[in-house]
Amino acid sequence: TENGRWRDPRLSSLFIEETETVGIEGPKEELYGWLLDGSTERTAISVVGMGGLGKTTLAKLVFDSQKVSAHFDCRACVAVSQSYTVRGLLINMMEQFCRGTEDPLPQMLHKMDDKSLIIEVRQYLQNKRFLILFDDVWQEDFSDQIEFSMPNNNKGSRIIITTRMMHVAEFFKKSFLVHVHKLQLLPPNKAWELFCKKVFRFELGGHCPSDLEAESKEIVQKCKQLPLAIVAIGGLLSTKSKT
Repeated sequence: TENGRWRDPRLSSLFIEETETVGIEGPKEELYGWLLDGSTERTAISVVGMGGLGKTTLAKLVFDSQKVSAHFDCRACVAVSQSYTVRGLLINMMEQFCRGTEDPLPQMLHKMDDKSLIIEVRQYLQNKRFLILFDDVWQEDFSDQIEFSMPNNNKGSRIIITTRMMHVAEFFKKSFLVHVHKLQLLPPNKAWELFCKKVFRFELGGHCPSDLEAESKEIVQKCKQLPLAIVAIGGLLSTKSKT
């Protein structure tokens, strides 16, 4: 921050276009099934995997899709990470709910104590089918911290969690019906497709010229099928002359 410039490296995952993604068709359909069908009980859907696999990208694309947004009465997408307060999360959620539904924001929301805030959120959600995405959860007992603000109203409400740790996903089983999707590395052919899309998209229609294929495949191999590595290296190479 010395030069005054700031960029959250996670931010791009929240705004990526579907046309820029590769290899998430199967996981996306599985998440759609869990979100739109199945039990009317309040359900937690966890997307689990190492950093850089594309958990946030997958979850946000599904969250933003037209068929998902049309299915729920209100939605909120909340970045959790390692420094958060439950109070901050609840206020953020209420602001997003009211913005989406055009309901008036509760008076004195920012001045309520924790108990009053939980009651306010519960009452707001009581008769709604809600969807909340909690992105980048690290604490094992996170489900305990947010459980009471989310009524189990048997309306098919859903919570999506992205996390690097399986035990965070498993801990939700104390209070929620849980589905877990363990995100995998890209298959080699999809890793190559993503690389070409990033490097050659605007110059060569997404196709690698034959004279650069050997070097390109060597670079893709070094990225070890990790989407974030491919996107980062590919983005950098896209700025270079293709020699």
